[in-house]
Amino acid sequence: MLRKDFTLETATARKVSDLWGEDKSSSVNYRSIEQTIVTYVLRSKSCMHSTVENCSSEGSVTGHHTTGGLIGKILYISSVDNFFSKGTVTGISSHDGAPSYYTGGITGNIIGLSDNGWYPSINNSYSTSDVSGAYNTGGLSGVIQDCNINYCYCVGSVSNSELTVGGFTGSAHENYTVTRCFWNVETDGLTETSGGDNNYGATGKTTTQMKTESTFTAASWNFTTIWDIDAGVSDGYPYLLQNAPDVPLPIGLSALNVTTNNGVVIVTWVTESETENAAFRIYRDGEIIAELEGAGTTTEPQNYTYTDQYVIPGRTYTYVLADVDLQGKETKHPEVEVKVEAEAEDGVDIDHTIGKAYPNPFNPVTMVPLNLAAPADVRAFLYDLSGRMIRELYNAPYPPVPTI
Repeated sequence: MLRKDFTLETATARKVSDLWGEDKSSSVNYRSIEQTIVTYVLRSKSCMHSTVENCSSEGSVTGHHTTGGLIGKILYISSVDNFFSKGTVTGISSHDGAPSYYTGGITGNIIGLSDNGWYPSINNSYSTSDVSGAYNTGGLSGVIQDCNINYCYCVGSVSNSELTVGGFTGSAHENYTVTRCFWNVETDGLTETSGGDNNYGATGKTTTQMKTESTFTAASWNFTTIWDIDAGVSDGYPYLLQNAPDVPLPIGLSALNVTTNNGVVIVTWVTESETENAAFRIYRDGEIIAELEGAGTTTEPQNYTYTDQYVIPGRTYTYVLADVDLQGKETKHPEVEVKVEAEAEDGVDIDHTIGKAYPNPFNPVTMVPLNLAAPADVRAFLYDLSGRMIRELYNAPYPPVPTI
């Protein structure tokens, strides 16, 4: 993911959208803003015929007229995609006492021009900002008109002192579409809203529903390449994959060696640290041959060794080490190939080996590996502890001879 962070100084007596300037026919990508913006002017700047994508804004924004967490006003054929806003957005009175107008978590208002076929849009974006103002106050936008809003949500509180307030948008005029969008009716602070309510096309959901993936996948949200949800990220609400936090690997593997000596293969590895590591699995040629207990969580180096005695000299084997976390998730490490070059004692070549039963203990099935240096007639029997044969397991050439 290409990402560049810009550090901006705190602005005073400036317009909210000076974050982006007076944007006309431009593009803004991968910008992250974290600061407080305070404004005391009558009107904030706008984004016009422009594209803003893969951005975020975290902090406090205060303004009088048309104030948004990202852009004061989105106009005409502009688009905002893959954006989130966190913090507070506040509409305040002007110097002469006039109340604030158009305040929203992402934009103060989004307005197109349907006569020209100009419809600005907001897609795959969200706001967790707390929004307050006087007139036309909404969790996502203060007012919408001649525009399209798709796959967006907001979960912050919304309040106003005058008229037209909404959990998603404060008010709406003609020629707009709001599809597959949601807001949290339990955190919006509006006592008159409840689950299932409609706010100009957006659907009200409870906190539990907003933290449940199926709420969004049922509305065709893309949880493969755009969105994800995790209880430990974004307070359990959906987040954009481009902003996914770095997740530490269960282990910090500093060394892995596979060597051969006296007809056996020795697998050794060292970990610098382990996080919720339940076990290690060793694969030989794609099959699990052993599982060793991990150290759980530790910042101390750990040394591990496993000896594979059931190999045949002259053969080449591929080994893979995998770690398994406490939730059962397996992470495989790069494979290592080794050729066993040794002879049996007294110069007699080893023509077969019989491995240990795996798993052991078992119920109801276990596997006993048999390795042959060349095709041979194989007879295998099962005996009890007294030496009594219980069952004939195999009695035929191996590999089986094709029938012509």
